[in-house]
Amino acid sequence: MQKYDSIMTAFYQKKTFAMPTLTIRQLGEDVYQSLKSRAHAGGRSMEAEVREILASTVRRDSWWSKWIASTKSLRGEKLPCPPRSHPRKTKRK
Repeated sequence: MQKYDSIMTAFYQKKTFAMPTLTIRQLGEDVYQSLKSRAHAGGRSMEAEVREILASTVRRDSWWSKWIASTKSLRGEKLPCPPRSHPRKTKRK
């Protein structure tokens, strides 16, 4: 396997840049039509719309949301907010 200094070096030397491909089979007609409508409303192709849906769904399940969920037991109860009074008026000299 050849090592490259950067991705761009690999791109220019190989002249190809492969992206992963996903094929979805047995997609219901109602889902297909909904995707088509959603893509049209957003001014995107169906492929771009599906990419956006997948990316936003995967990002939502980030390390941050996992960390928040895993530390839920450490939070305990909410502390009560003490009553506040108006500030004192001071005499100016």
